Amino acid sequence: MHLMQRGGLDATEEPGAPLSQSAYALKDATGELSNLVFTRPDLVDATGLTSGRAIRVWIDAAATNSPPALSPSNRFKTTVFALCYEAVVVRSLLVDYKPVNGQPHAFSSVTMLVSSCGSGPVVDLATLQAAYFDPNPVMTRGPLSGAGQSLTTFFTNCSFGGVSATFVPANNIIVPVEVPCSGNTTSGAELRPAASFCEMRDQFAWMEHADSVALATYGAAALARYTNRIYILPAGSCGSFAYATQGCNPGWCFSTTVGRLDWSSFGALPHELGHTMGLAHSATPTDEYGDGSTPMGNPWAGPRCYNAPQQWQLGWSRPLQDITATTLAPGSWLTVQLPGLVLQSASFVRVTPTWNAGATTPTYFISYRPAVGHDSGLGDSGLANMVHIHTYNWSAVPAAVDWRPMWLGKLGAVGAIWSDPCYTTSAESGADCFDGLDNDCNGLTDSQDPNCKYVHV
Repeated sequence: MHLMQRGGLDATEEPGAPLSQSAYALKDATGELSNLVFTRPDLVDATGLTSGRAIRVWIDAAATNSPPALSPSNRFKTTVFALCYEAVVVRSLLVDYKPVNGQPHAFSSVTMLVSSCGSGPVVDLATLQAAYFDPNPVMTRGPLSGAGQSLTTFFTNCSFGGVSATFVPANNIIVPVEVPCSGNTTSGAELRPAASFCEMRDQFAWMEHADSVALATYGAAALARYTNRIYILPAGSCGSFAYATQGCNPGWCFSTTVGRLDWSSFGALPHELGHTMGLAHSATPTDEYGDGSTPMGNPWAGPRCYNAPQQWQLGWSRPLQDITATTLAPGSWLTVQLPGLVLQSASFVRVTPTWNAGATTPTYFISYRPAVGHDSGLGDSGLANMVHIHTYNWSAVPAAVDWRPMWLGKLGAVGAIWSDPCYTTSAESGADCFDGLDNDCNGLTDSQDPNCKYVHV
């Protein structure tokens, strides 16, 4: 029998260290962080280890009693040695950013602009403030680039004003933080200069020090009103990467950027902040980051809002029309005129295949994306002025934070057709020609289909 311990996981999006080393941290119910080391990597599915996920781990008693030698990247006083883990469904996991009565949730944040040992931050305070709030262009490319673009305009335009009243300086403060060249945090983590060190233990130590500076400056009560923590860490010897919690668990969430993440584009901000609001990566069937129509796929492309399923998940957009077996009879056609996704809040068609009774069938989202407004950069990727088709299971399984939208295709030419057959039949024949269904998904039913021309009863 093994002791089970429950907690929240912190991890980089792409932890480079092996599972047998401490690439992860476990936050317990009191908020204390411990190194998390898996002693049996063969029992662990690393793809499910995403930041912010609530997990239950099985303690390795033998390793706990006789701890093995650890990597120097371990950063906390205590270490949890685990054999394996299981995900814990926490119904309140995304409560902070689920729409309330159809209205988007407010966004509030404390940004820690961190410098180490006099090295200076990766972006100066004035530029960061402009990227957040100033309508004057400071970005040369990326999702916030172009005249009049900023993080404020991104939230305002893409949410149709739903969060514009809260994304203001009073609700989103920036705290410059200087980390000393040496010393320790209150938890005992060693502070080392970024010019020479940038392991995960260093990054978490800098973040802990930044938290203590903000706490001393504003006080616990004042800081409690800000849901998000955004850490912009120094470059020094670091590479360039970012990571974030997916959703708030249940009242804290953070996003972290490390190194020189191309601050001419600020592409990491809409991507990582999207994670804290509960959004997963947006994929294609072959690439986890393959959806170029949203910052949650390609964060470095030009101005674009989130895709239709993500806009809906945040409460920023809603269906123009819902299609189910009740509203779309077999063999019938339905004509819908789609406005641009960024032109009005009711903008996309949502198809829920209720005719597949009992099946866990994903919902389809169909949207039109003209290169206007905050979608003006879609043309850079060849995705503008086209109908986009996504599928998403989150609507059916809202507690599963690891479900990600899937971009299936685009329609650009007049008369273009996209289909997702639910039958394996390649042509209608025999009894199929008398059942009132379009069995081969070619848009023609029974006697309308040439394949049924010579079928007799």
